[in-house]
Amino acid sequence: MSTELCRPNLNLHVKDFDAIRNILNSKWVSNRDHVAALEEVFITRFKVQFAIACSSATTGLMAAVKAAWPPGVTIELPAFTWPSTLLAAQFNQGKIIFQDIRQDTWLMQAGTLPKNRFRIVVDIFGNQYSAAKPSDKSRTIYDAAHGFDLPKLGHRGIVEVVSLSATKPVTATEGGMILTNEADIAAKARQIVRYIGRMEEINAYLAKRSIENFDSVGYQQKMEAIREKYIADLDFEYELQTIPEASNRSSFQFLVKNQFIRNRIFAALAEKDIVARAYYEPLAAHLENTNEVFNRIISLPFHPFMADRQDEIIDLANRAAMASNEITGVTVVENLNTVVHTKQEAEELTMQ
Repeated sequence: MSTELCRPNLNLHVKDFDAIRNILNSKWVSNRDHVAALEEVFITRFKVQFAIACSSATTGLMAAVKAAWPPGVTIELPAFTWPSTLLAAQFNQGKIIFQDIRQDTWLMQAGTLPKNRFRIVVDIFGNQYSAAKPSDKSRTIYDAAHGFDLPKLGHRGIVEVVSLSATKPVTATEGGMILTNEADIAAKARQIVRYIGRMEEINAYLAKRSIENFDSVGYQQKMEAIREKYIADLDFEYELQTIPEASNRSSFQFLVKNQFIRNRIFAALAEKDIVARAYYEPLAAHLENTNEVFNRIISLPFHPFMADRQDEIIDLANRAAMASNEITGVTVVENLNTVVHTKQEAEELTMQ
């Protein structure tokens, strides 16, 4: 049986399926009572003026950029992120400047924002990015896809967008939420969403239930226990993401010494039908830290339903890393899909 990287945080009962059936029977299947209730949850929880539910965070980012900024502006964004960030900038005919990330936090390097530029920053894996300077706030949008429940969520830029996809700690199975304190931007974003990406009532209902699960003591304790076990029992050299401000710890990933070790671990897990990934594939090829992190990163399964296989995952990773250390002085960087199994194969690759 496959062990997925992520699974939706849902714990549904008979009453929930009755509620879903009522939604379908009501003939009002999108953007109605449950959507309005979910928006109110976000407004109350994060103390923002406006929350606009949408069909995905990608749609939300597209609407946010279109509503907040003139078309064709120059936009800085990190090269280490999901392509949705880039797609949102392109949707508004933005001129793109890719920025490198810091090797320790994996957050975008960002100095003073030039007056003729705009910026989309990303809370990579739920690692909170600092609030924009007051002078830069109107020209900064936050891709807070992984950012649910971060302390400053909704108050750092002109707009922030949260993902509610199946891979996030709170999920609608698919969906997103636009947060802003600007009435004109909220009105424009809601109109855009109305045309290109309204949220379904069922998704809104599931998101409300997922938030209840997220807030439960049992869920938080279980996820922290899974994280602590990984940290304690992975018996090889690795580096965790540095957290400068806050994190919701929405996933579990780390850097190994080199890509060769990483690929050996991937291969060992894949043989047992355990999913692991390297995130994010660089959006630009020329940035040193972005490439370094991508070439060494491993994301391991991290959800409440994988705890019974965690010992196996850890054992496989430890064995693969130990076997890799027996082949010294080899770093495979040319081909991300190459997995070296023998010393002879390693020597052949280094000579290519």
